[in-house]
This record gives sequence, C-alpha cells and structure tokens, in this order.
Amino acid sequence: MKNPSNKTPAYHLSTWMTDLGSSLNNLKLHQLTLPSTHNAGMDKKGIGGPVEGWMACQNDTFPFQIAQGARVFDLRVNARVFNGTLYGFDFFHGPFSSNRSVLGLIKDCNTFFKNDYNSKKHELIILQFHEFKNFRPGDHERLLTQMTQGFSGIGSST
Repeated sequence: MKNPSNKTPAYHLSTWMTDLGSSLNNLKLHQLTLPSTHNAGMDKKGIGGPVEGWMACQNDTFPFQIAQGARVFDLRVNARVFNGTLYGFDFFHGPFSSNRSVLGLIKDCNTFFKNDYNSKKHELIILQFHEFKNFRPGDHERLLTQMTQGFSGIGSST
C-alpha cells in the first residue's frame, strides 16, 4: 500500500486496525494479512516445568499478544473431563495442556475492548478453532454456548 505523502502512518500495535482505518476501509478481509499466533494459549507463562521449551509456542499471555497486534488466534481446544464430568475447556499442544482456558480468553478479549473502546472499536479478533481433543457428544455445543454467552452476555464487550 503506497502512502501518497511518503510518510509512515502513525499507529499503535494494539489499535493498528483502528489507527489505519482510512487505509484499510476499501479492503476486504481476505485482502488483509492479519498478524496471528500459532497454538495460542500455549505460552511460556501458561506452561511450567521442563515441557515449557517443547510445548510453548508463544512467550506471553493473550492480553500481551492482543496488545502486540495479533488478530488471529490458532486454537487447539481440550475438553477437561474427569470421571465423566466436563470441567471446562483449555488449550493443548501435543499431549500437554496449558492453564489457559476458553473462559480466560473470552475475558481477555472483553477486557481489551472494554478498556477505551473508542480507540479499539474497529479492531477485530478472529478465533480459529483448529483442533479438538477429548470432546464427547454435545461438547461442541457446550463450547459454542460458552462462547456465545461470553461474548454477548453480562460482562461482554459487545
């Protein structure tokens, strides 16, 4: 994209879509290259011990990644089931899970948008669910309900 004044546009990483809105307005989503993270939720702060170096794909948390401009999260979701009871959804890479949860991701996204919404109202975060582990019949619907309620219920940013 050429800038007629040959000046680099001013923008912040955490609000780059909003800040560059006039340059992006005529583009369709498929024409953008969106910064993304691989195996989001598997960060060094969410995994401890010897497996950190092998399983962590990110260095820092969801809020950090969002603030640095990531707008697409590649997610592998594990259904935490113990003795037949679903306790929630977390993220995994290979045989290991992190202490990051889907509920935590929803909270982090809502917090990002709620904090100074006017400066972020044109930002977009895409959650790409890539793989599901330990899901039983009905767990996909439970995950969808959790996502829908989290992004449209009390405490949501929408």
